[in-house]
Amino acid sequence: MKSPTSGIAIASALALGAACEQPVPSSMDSTVVLDQRQLVTPLVCPGARHCEDADGDLHVGAAARAITPSLDAPVYLAGFGQGRPATGIHDDIWARALVLERGTTRIALVALDVEGWLHHDAVRIKQAAHAAGLAIDDLVVVATHTHASKDTIGLWGPDVANSGLDAAFNQFVVEQATAALAEATSALTRARMTAGTTSAAQYVRDSRLPEVRDDAVHTLHFTATDDARNVATLVVWGNHPESMGEGNTELTSDYPHYLREELEARLPGTTAIFAPSVLGGLTTPMGPLVCPDAGGDVETCPTGDWRRPEAIGRAVASWAVASLSDPAAVTDDAPTLGSRRMPVLLTPTNLPLAFAFSLGLVRRPLYDSESGERIPEDAVEGLSIDDVPLGLYQIDSELNALSIGDVELLTSPGELYAELWVTDADGNALIEQPAGADFPDAPIEVPYQAMMRDAPRKILLNNANDSIGYIIPRPQFDRDAPFAYVEDGQYGEANSIGALAAPELARGVRDLYQLQP
Repeated sequence: MKSPTSGIAIASALALGAACEQPVPSSMDSTVVLDQRQLVTPLVCPGARHCEDADGDLHVGAAARAITPSLDAPVYLAGFGQGRPATGIHDDIWARALVLERGTTRIALVALDVEGWLHHDAVRIKQAAHAAGLAIDDLVVVATHTHASKDTIGLWGPDVANSGLDAAFNQFVVEQATAALAEATSALTRARMTAGTTSAAQYVRDSRLPEVRDDAVHTLHFTATDDARNVATLVVWGNHPESMGEGNTELTSDYPHYLREELEARLPGTTAIFAPSVLGGLTTPMGPLVCPDAGGDVETCPTGDWRRPEAIGRAVASWAVASLSDPAAVTDDAPTLGSRRMPVLLTPTNLPLAFAFSLGLVRRPLYDSESGERIPEDAVEGLSIDDVPLGLYQIDSELNALSIGDVELLTSPGELYAELWVTDADGNALIEQPAGADFPDAPIEVPYQAMMRDAPRKILLNNANDSIGYIIPRPQFDRDAPFAYVEDGQYGEANSIGALAAPELARGVRDLYQLQP
C-alpha cells in the first residue's frame, strides 16, 4: 500500500472561456496542488511523481462525518430564494468520503450535502488532505446539490443585498471532510468492485425544452476481498434533491438521506455515498407521480410532503442494489485505477449575476484575462462589472476524470445539460439549433461522452470541484427575445455560466484526455 507523505468573484455568474493554456510540466508531481499562479496543476496518475504506478490489488476505504450546522444562530437555506431561515433539522447532512488505492496511486471522492461548493474551497480540502499526510494524489469534491442545506456560496442570505456565507461553517466543512478522508484512508482494505446500472426515469422530469434526460442510476459497490464484507457503495443519479420544495424550512439532504439509509440497511456495513449526475435542464423530482392512489393517477405525496423524498430515495436505493445482481452487472476483482486533472479558466459573460460579486455576496479568486495573473484581493472590489461582458476577468476551475476498471467518471464544474452528455443510438448529438435562440447558427458541441476513454460505463459527476451554474448548449442558449421555446424565456440562462461555457468546456474535456504524464 502507498506510504503516507507529509506533507471572488462572480460564482454562478461566470462563463467558461478556455482551458488554461499553461504548458504541461515535464514532470508532474501529485503533491503539488497549485502552481505559481494559484491554478491547479495538470496531473495524470499513474505516471506523475508520487503516483508512478497503479499495480496490484485495489484497496478501498470509506467514512462519513456529519456537517450539520447549529441553529443557535440564523442558518439560511440555499437553493431557492433568499430569506429562507432554517426552523429545524430533519436529518443530518454529511461529508462522505471514498478513498481508492492501487500501487502508488491513491484517489478520493468526497460528497458534501450542500447546494454548491466553490472551487477555492475544494482546493482547501485538497490542501488540508496533503497537510494531514493522507498522500491522496487526486481528489474530487462533489456537492449533492440539496436545496435545504446551509448556504456555502453566499447567494442565499437574508435578502438580495446580504450574503448568506458563513466562513466559519465552510472551515468546519473543510475540517470534517478532511477527517472523513483520514478515517477512510486508515480503513483501506483489499476490495473488489461490482458495477451495476438501472433507470429511475419515472422520478425525473426535464423542466426545460427540449426534453432530454439521462435517467441512469449507476452503482459502484465495493466488498472486501478477504471476507466479502460490504465496504462502500457509490450511487450516481441525475435529479435535483429538491422534492420538498421551497416551502420546506428544515435542514435536510432530501431524497439522498433516504437513499443512503436504505442502501446501508440492505447492504449492512457499507458506507453509502450519493453523487449527482446530469442536473441541467433542469432535472427535477417535482412533477412526476411518485405515490399514486389506489386508482393509480392521483398523487398522495406531493412536493412538500416528507413521504415524497422517502419514497424516491428508498425506491432508487432498492433498484440500485438490484442492479448489482443483474446479468449486465460486472464484478472486477482487481480493477485498474487512474485519474486526470486539467486546470481551466472561466470568463464571465453573465452581467446580471455579476452583481452578486459587486455587492460582495460571493467572493473567489479573480484573474486578469490578458496577463493570466491573479488579481490581488484588495484590488478586486474596485473592478467594474461593466468589464464582465468584455471578458476582462476570469476565475479558475478544473476538470477531472477518474478511471476505475471499466468505469470512467468525468466531472463537470456545474450543472450540465443532458444534451451535452447523451447521444442518440448512432452516437449523434441531441442538441437542437432552434430559430429564436440567441445563437441558432452556433456549431453543435461534441457530446462529452464522445471524447472520453472508451469505457463500458461512462458516468458524469455534476457540481464537482466547483459550482458555476447551468452549462447550456450554445445553439440553444436563449436569454434574449425572441425566444425559441417559450414566450418569456427559460430558467437556466439567468443562472448559467454564459453562452460560451459549453463549447469551451468541451475543449477542456478534449485537452484533459490529451494530457500526458
